[in-house]
Amino acid sequence: MQTAGQPHQMPTFELLVDRALNDDRIVVTNNSATGVPVGTVFTSLSSRRVRREGASFAEDLVTPLVEVSLELTEVESWRQSINEVPKGHTGAARLRGTGLELLKHLLKSRENFVYVFLGSGNAEA
Repeated sequence: MQTAGQPHQMPTFELLVDRALNDDRIVVTNNSATGVPVGTVFTSLSSRRVRREGASFAEDLVTPLVEVSLELTEVESWRQSINEVPKGHTGAARLRGTGLELLKHLLKSRENFVYVFLGSGNAEA
């Protein structure tokens, strides 16, 4: 609950972007604490290399954080249109806005163990 005098904070969302489909959608996995609703605008894009260090994983930034403005306009899961990407789930998503070509380029040119992320709100993609 927000109290008087406190700034309103936007929800923080992060999507792992797996690949582009032939119909201009992308396959995403929700890496957020809650569902990511249609209409969310992602403001950051990055890619990270993930490696194992003992019993845990570590990340290195490959592509510096880039400002984008990509709106999630559609999500499909199990051949049904849904109004969000549920927490921990994967779906075929359609995005529109600035940064879409860069996103597609990162997906095509990435190396093994490099993952692409979109962030919104206070997320650090």
